[in-house]
Amino acid sequence: MQGTVQRKTKHLVLRRYTMDDVDILYKTFGKNEAMYRYSGGNPFQTWTMTRKSIQKYIACYNGPTFYGWA
Repeated sequence: MQGTVQRKTKHLVLRRYTMDDVDILYKTFGKNEAMYRYSGGNPFQTWTMTRKSIQKYIACYNGPTFYGWA
């Protein structure tokens, strides 16, 4: 298996998370109440939670069976 590899189409890019994503994820999803309604939780609720979530994703990219796209 390949794990999380970048995929591109004409209209979409799926890529690995980077630490540069922390601020936008927190600002976009961390304050969005719908995150709870549709997912049952929000790993981006605070800036610190967002940072830790992204760090976990990045650490898991070494595994061939981990899939987590941004």
